[in-house]
Amino acid sequence: MNGFWYCFSNDCRGSVATMFGLTVFILIASSAIAVDFSRINRLTSRVTASLDAAALAAARELRLNALPDGELRSLAESYFDANLRQITQMEGRVESFSIDINRNASAITVSAEVVLPTTLGRVFNIGQFHKTLSASSIYSARDIELGMMLDVSGSMSGSKIETLRSAAKDLAQIVLDDSHGASLNKIGIAPYSSAVNAGSYAQIATGIDLSYGCVTERTGAQAFTDADPQSAPLKRKTKSCTASKVFPLSNDLPAVQSQIDSLVAGGSTAGHLGIAWAWYLISPNWTSVWPSSSTPRSYNDAEVMKAVIIMTDGEFNTAYESSNGNSAQQSLKLCSNIKSSGVTVFSVGFEAPGAALSILKQCASKSSYFFDARNEAELSSAFRRIANELTGLRLTM
Repeated sequence: MNGFWYCFSNDCRGSVATMFGLTVFILIASSAIAVDFSRINRLTSRVTASLDAAALAAARELRLNALPDGELRSLAESYFDANLRQITQMEGRVESFSIDINRNASAITVSAEVVLPTTLGRVFNIGQFHKTLSASSIYSARDIELGMMLDVSGSMSGSKIETLRSAAKDLAQIVLDDSHGASLNKIGIAPYSSAVNAGSYAQIATGIDLSYGCVTERTGAQAFTDADPQSAPLKRKTKSCTASKVFPLSNDLPAVQSQIDSLVAGGSTAGHLGIAWAWYLISPNWTSVWPSSSTPRSYNDAEVMKAVIIMTDGEFNTAYESSNGNSAQQSLKLCSNIKSSGVTVFSVGFEAPGAALSILKQCASKSSYFFDARNEAELSSAFRRIANELTGLRLTM
C-alpha cells in the first residue's frame, strides 16, 4: 500500500517494463551461455576421447615394438584424426597436435589445442572458446609371467575338464596375443591331482633319480617357500599322480594350448602341491630347474608382473607330510608367502564346496580376484576376466 502511494506521488511509470527488460536480458544471457556451454562440453568430450585412443595406441606400440619417435607420432595422429573425421568447422577445430614420449616409463602424452567459435556468446564479446586438452597412457600390463594351477582330479572328469580346457585356452589366447606385436608374456601350467607330475624336472627338483615323475612336498624351514630345490629338495612319496605333466613358462601359444588340450582327469586333490608348483614356475629361485627359454625373471624386475591362478573344484584332501599340517593348512601358508613375494594371486572355485572356497578367498590377493564359478559359463567368464585384468591398460588422466 505504501508502495502504491509512493508511486502515485512520485510517478513510477515504466518501472515494470524496466524490470521486465532486465529479466529478459538475463534470460537471453543464460540461454546463450547454456547453448555454448553444451557445445563446448560436446567438443571437449569428442577431442578427449580421440586423444585417449591416440595415447593408448601409441603406448602399446612403444612398449611392445619400440617404434621410433616419428612413427609413434604418425600412429598417434592417425588414431586422433580418425576419431575426429566427422567434425565440422562450426563444431570446432584443432589448431595443433603434439606428443610427448617417455620411453623409460613406456608412457605417452598427447595434447591438442581446440578452438570453438561461439554463437550467442558473441553478444557478450566472447568470439571463441580456446583450450588445450591432453591425455596420457601407460602400457601398464607389464610382461606377464603366469603360473596356472589347474585341478585335474577325478571330480573334474567329463564335461568339467572339457570346460576347463576351453576356459584356459581362451585365457592363453588373450594373454599371449601377438596380433599387435610380439608378445613378451609367458604362461606355465601346473596340473595336479594326488600329486604333481614334474616329468623330466622331477629329478632336479628332488635330487632322486626314479622312473616316475610324481613329486610331493618338502619339509623343514623351506617347506612353504620357493627356495632353490638344490638346497631344499622336494620329496617323492607316491607313485600316484596325474598323467598331465608340469609345463614351464612359454610364450608359444600353440604349444600352451596343446598342453592344455592334453589335460586328463583322475585322482584325489593335493591342492597345496598345485599351489606350490604354480609358484615354482614363475620363481627366479628355480632357475636351475627350468630350461633357459622358460627362466623366470627377477622379482625386482619392474617390467614384469608375476601372477598365479589357483583353481579347484573340490576339497584339499591329500597331503604327505603330517609335520607340515593338512593340505588346507599348507595351502594357506603357501598363499601367504606367495603374496609376500609380490606375486598376484587369482583364485577360482568351480562348483567347489564351502571349505575349498574359504581357502580360495583367503588366497586371493584381493576380493575381486576370487571367483566362485557355479557353472560352466561362469568358469569361462572368470578366466576371461582374469586375462583381461592381466593384460589391461591403465589410462592416467
